[in-house]
Amino acid sequence: MPEARFVWRVLIRIVLWSIAGAAPGAAFGWLLAETIGPEGTAGLIVQVVCWMIVGHLVGGMLAGYALLADRSAEEMPPDRPVSLLTVRDVPEDDLQRVRRLIRASNPLETHRAQT
Repeated sequence: MPEARFVWRVLIRIVLWSIAGAAPGAAFGWLLAETIGPEGTAGLIVQVVCWMIVGHLVGGMLAGYALLADRSAEEMPPDRPVSLLTVRDVPEDDLQRVRRLIRASNPLETHRAQT
C-alpha cells in the first residue's frame, strides 16, 4: 500500500520536526522570561511552556506543508502501469476484435470515445 507508506513518512517527519521545534521555542521562552518577565519560577515555567508549544506547532506545520508541497517525485504511483490506447477509423468488425484483445489483458477500465 503506497498510501500507508506515504502517510507513515509524513507522520514521522511531522513528529520529528515538532520535537525539534520545541527546543528553540523553549529557548525563546526562557529568553523572554529573563528579559521581560514575568518574574519568578512560575513566570519562567509559563513562558517556556507556552513558547515550547508554539515552537512545537510551527515546526510540525512547516514540515508537513513542505513535504506535502514537494512535487519533485510521485508519492503514490498507480498499482500497475497506466497506458492510454486510442483507436480511430477502424471498421466495426476489426473494432470488436480489438476490444476483445484489450479486455483479455484485464485492463482497469475501458471507455468508448464519443465522436
